Amino acid sequence: MREELKPYEEKMKKSVINLEGEYGSVRAGKPNPAVLDKIKADYYGTPTAINAMSAIREIKPSKLILDFTAISFMDSSGIGLVAGRFKTMREFGGLVELIGVSKHIAKVMSLSGIDKMATVVKS
Repeated sequence: MREELKPYEEKMKKSVINLEGEYGSVRAGKPNPAVLDKIKADYYGTPTAINAMSAIREIKPSKLILDFTAISFMDSSGIGLVAGRFKTMREFGGLVELIGVSKHIAKVMSLSGIDKMATVVKS
C-alpha cells in the first residue's frame, strides 16, 4: 500500500466498525432487539437506556418518560417492552408518558392499545 494512504486506512476501519454498529439497529427481515438500543428514558434528568430501566424497581419513580424521537419503526417486541414498563410503573402507582411519537408509531400504539395505558405526545 502506498505510504500516503496509510493514515486513511485506520480511519476507514473505524468508519466501517461504526457503520456496522448502525446497521445493527436497522430492522431487515427478522426481529432484532438492537432496534430498541436507541430508546432512552429521562430518568431524573439523565437519559438512560430503556434496557437498563429494570434497575428502577428499588427507587420507585412516579413518572417514566420514553422518548421515541429517533424511532421510525416499532413491532411487537417494542409494544411488549412499553407494556412491560407500563406494568412496572403501575406497580409503583406511577405514570408513563411517550413523547416524540411519529404518526406511524402512534398508529401502532393505537392498534395495540398502548395509547390507553400511557399518555402519547405526538411529534
